[in-house]
Amino acid sequence: TVPVLSDGSFTRAHFVERWTSGMPVVVSNVDRRLQGRWHPEELSHDYGSEKVFPVDCETNEAVKKPWKAKEFFEYLQNPDVNKPVMKLKDWPPSKSFRTTFSDLFDGFLRSIPPSCQDIARVDGKFNLAAHYAKNGNTPDLGLKMYIATGSKEHGDRHGTTRLHLDVTDAINLLPWCADRKSAAAVWHIFDANCAGDLRQFLHDTHPNLRSCDPIHSQCVYLSDDMLASLASQYGVRPWIIHQRYGQTVFIPAGCAHQVRNLQSAIKVACDFVSIQNLDRTLALLGEQRAHRLYNQGPEDVLQVHTLLWYAWLSTRSSNNVADQFDMDCSGGESIIWVSWTITDLITYLQTTTTCRAVSTRTQSHPMRPRHPCAPLYVQGFTL
Repeated sequence: TVPVLSDGSFTRAHFVERWTSGMPVVVSNVDRRLQGRWHPEELSHDYGSEKVFPVDCETNEAVKKPWKAKEFFEYLQNPDVNKPVMKLKDWPPSKSFRTTFSDLFDGFLRSIPPSCQDIARVDGKFNLAAHYAKNGNTPDLGLKMYIATGSKEHGDRHGTTRLHLDVTDAINLLPWCADRKSAAAVWHIFDANCAGDLRQFLHDTHPNLRSCDPIHSQCVYLSDDMLASLASQYGVRPWIIHQRYGQTVFIPAGCAHQVRNLQSAIKVACDFVSIQNLDRTLALLGEQRAHRLYNQGPEDVLQVHTLLWYAWLSTRSSNNVADQFDMDCSGGESIIWVSWTITDLITYLQTTTTCRAVSTRTQSHPMRPRHPCAPLYVQGFTL
């Protein structure tokens, strides 16, 4: 079970301490500052004419003919328990959330707890992705909405979101559900260090997935029976979170997770790149690249080496900003140390003339002591 923090009752240091541990974090009462028109009727009024392609959560296939958003929002409020759970994934799918839903975008940013805004906001100074050049090809890390029906009657065979993991950290807010008195969604989040055992278990139970990565393929939802078998055979147990209205879930990079709606709900999520999980983000790049090459996986939208380059330029170009970063030590990791780590990585990038996978350690800079968290392993990092 993951302890729930109440917005306004914890300090930044308290949040960072928990975040550095690699555990997910849950914060309640963020709805106190939430602004925007998040109710399905309001979304239907504002965007009802948009064409959408709902996905059947049992087959994971989208409908052939588009629905109007108004139709989907009507179904969201009056779902048929005899029909499959339906969802809108990554809405809007191709347009910028900031452009399409500017008011909701601003409302979401204001809802992020003040104690972690500089880490999780898209413009937070400790969000490495925020340092991307404004005229660069900035990666789209969200926001995105995930809207789905759901009910306890459908059982636990098919989740709303199947098991997967992300190379970035994520923040997920629940701004609307049909019944505020009850939990809206159940999350199963696995420690990033358990990914190997989790893959082996999935290969054992799903022979058809042995030729691919069973987590990156996003083909499986672990039922309660499967979770029990996983625990008995490998000793692997997930953190279980019952997300309610007005709660935000922070998911660390590399933590495999799945979600099942217990009722109709709207969730909105955004990715970010924190200092605390930077080593894990880098280590996951090789996995994602291999999956793209052999299984036609999604393209690399993060462009992490470019992202780190801009973060390095940003922290080195302003003494004032660098001083602020150096004064803030997040679990022993100041951003100046991260800047030097990036310096080492950039030096490697500049001196490497061939494209190859590498496994390297950060080198001690002659002008600074070696950081206690070093060495930082960059495993499977492919240029």
